[in-house]
Order: sequence, then structure tokens, then C-alpha cells
Amino acid sequence: MVLTLFVITVVAAVALGFVYYFTQEPIAQVKEKKLNEGLMKVLPAFDHQVAEEVEGVPTYKAFDANEQLVGTAVEVVTDKGFGGDVKVLVGFDTEGKIFGYTVLEHKETAGLGSKMGDWFQEGGKGNVIGKDLSTPAKVKKDGGDVDAITAATISSRAFCDALNKAYATYVNTVGTCVSTDTLIVKDSKGCDTLTNVSTVCKSGENSIEVTFKEEGGQDNE
Repeated sequence: MVLTLFVITVVAAVALGFVYYFTQEPIAQVKEKKLNEGLMKVLPAFDHQVAEEVEGVPTYKAFDANEQLVGTAVEVVTDKGFGGDVKVLVGFDTEGKIFGYTVLEHKETAGLGSKMGDWFQEGGKGNVIGKDLSTPAKVKKDGGDVDAITAATISSRAFCDALNKAYATYVNTVGTCVSTDTLIVKDSKGCDTLTNVSTVCKSGENSIEVTFKEEGGQDNE
């Protein structure tokens, strides 16, 4: 009996190995095709793109024929999905706003969480296109402004988590500038004061460059 089980196990392992060997390349080609199609969907029209990793997260910078940056896409995975991991490709324009997104992989419930591929698109009930993520994305049930998929709040929260992760990576790309409305800074007395700014740019690993638009606010506001 032990010998029989051993032979069956070996035969099964060898068979699985052969299947993996002959299918890994076609699977990789399908994934690459899906990614390339996704980049076309989530970014403004571009001539070519450059792939790199930012803290282990795949990013794709898109350039026009004049080598001008037109957008950046970030590929992220969140483990907060109802059915497990959800992989989303999020594209940002040069102002740091969402230009587009596509769901690359998910295991969400059909007819519920699976709707995230369309629900949050422009024209969808939970439209996030054009959204500025300097204020993190949250569903309305959690105090945010994103309409969750009906009967699929967990999947919607996972999608928002993916957006926020993508934005965090986007901000960490070298030389990135993102729009923002306000910034709280300390005045000469150590009190918080509210200052309007047009952009916040990360110019180095631990430095932030602020471009001021208009000062306002008073001590202790």
C-alpha cells in the first residue's frame, strides 16, 4: 500500500510539473497582454512607457513623443477583498488625479463584488475618475464620499484600499507633485495655522517642497 501511494504521488507530481512547464509561458503572455491593454485604458494617450518598481510596487511612467510625462500607472494588490487578493491597476494624470483604473485579478462574488470593474468607472454609481486622493478614498459608510457597491461593502472597501495604496506609491515616485487644498503648519508661536497651497512636491527621500498659493487662517484655527 505504501509503495502504491508513493508511485501515485510521484506520477501526479511529474504530471503537474509537465503541465506547469508547458502552460507557464502562455499564462505569462496572457498576463502581459492584459497589463498592456490595462495601461492603454488607465493612462492618457502615450508614445511609450517605462516600467520600474517603487518600494517593490510596479509602476509605469508614460511619456509622449517629446519625452514629456503624461501619466503614471501603479499596480497594487490588496488583501482586503471578500474573496481574497484583489489586483488593481490605477492610472494618475500629471496632477495626481485618477485618470482611470482596471481590475486585473479578483476572486469576488459574481454579480456583487465582481462589479468593481465597472461600478467605479466614469458614469458608474461610485465614479472615482478624476478623484484627488490626497484625501484617502473611503466608502460613505466609513465617512467617505465613495458610493459602495450594493450589498458588497467589503469589496468596495478593498477597492478603496487599493486606490489609497496606489496613490501612496505614486506620491513616492521621484519628483512627483500632487495637488492639495490645505496644509496645516506651525506658526512662530507653535500654533497650528491653516495655509492654502497649490502643490506639494516630494523632492527627496525625506524632504517636501511646498508651493504656496495664498496664505490664510489665524493662530489656533
